[in-house]
Amino acid sequence: MPRHITTFSDGTSIEFDRGRFDTWCVYHRIPGKGRRPPLDLEYFGELECLARDHGPDQVYGHFVEIYEATGKDVADEILEAIENASTQYESDAHRFHVTMATIYAAMVAEERRGLPLGKKIKRLGIHQVLLEAMPAKEAANYSRGKRARDLLAICRSKGF
Repeated sequence: MPRHITTFSDGTSIEFDRGRFDTWCVYHRIPGKGRRPPLDLEYFGELECLARDHGPDQVYGHFVEIYEATGKDVADEILEAIENASTQYESDAHRFHVTMATIYAAMVAEERRGLPLGKKIKRLGIHQVLLEAMPAKEAANYSRGKRARDLLAICRSKGF
């Protein structure tokens, strides 16, 4: 059964539901179009656009605030903080709001799954996109096939 996370001004919503592996798959429900899971490539690409217009440091700074507050449960105060931060992005407010709320939900799901890296895998990809200027496609696929301990060593070398 879907578990609602948030709904945006255009009617799009985010929810958790059963995926291939567990009940923590993140879905976007789009009015008139059904639902589908968002892809890392998509929201990493959105981050690239936001960084071009608003600076990678600003976008990364907001991400890190969300990252540090993320646990195993969705918290209304974090969703509110994302919405409040979106006002700093003017005409891109909706893009920021949807992108960061999606990433937040994905990190909660990763923490819930109990995998060795948890939400760190998102931070690595977002660090690569925003601070290393790695293309979204490359960052979205970077961890595939790599061992968790090797990825953890990479994360530690970057300070997280």
